[in-house]
Amino acid sequence: MQVIQEKQGFISLHTFHSTAQHTYLTIGVDETIPCVVDVWTGPFGSQANFRSGVEKVVEVLIEKKYSKWLADLRNMEGSWDSSKEWMLKVLMPKAIKAGLTAEAIVLPKDVFARLSTQDTIVKLHTYQLRQFDDWQEAREWLKKQ
Repeated sequence: MQVIQEKQGFISLHTFHSTAQHTYLTIGVDETIPCVVDVWTGPFGSQANFRSGVEKVVEVLIEKKYSKWLADLRNMEGSWDSSKEWMLKVLMPKAIKAGLTAEAIVLPKDVFARLSTQDTIVKLHTYQLRQFDDWQEAREWLKKQ
């Protein structure tokens, strides 16, 4: 996929599909930072798909023993409001316990995904978290953390 291939330093590890023709998430690493990277590409289809995707991101974070996360949500589509409490009470504490210290989030263009993301971000205070509209700026910031 062109969107993914152009990402400097990105090595793909896992892909998630909502249909045979549609990849909604690719998870990988950028060893030059080093960090786990998740790249969302369109609608994820269901809350179960969303949750399985972000759970895998945290698994890779743990497996690689990384402390940084780069989330590219620019092309994510759809609300994940019904998973916000789960993110805040289950997933993020697990990531932080595993050593997460910094996360750069490239915000979604889709209004529903953007609102879900921003509403969750304001409730996270236990590690460095910054939001961006540009992939490269997010990457450069994360490198310095």
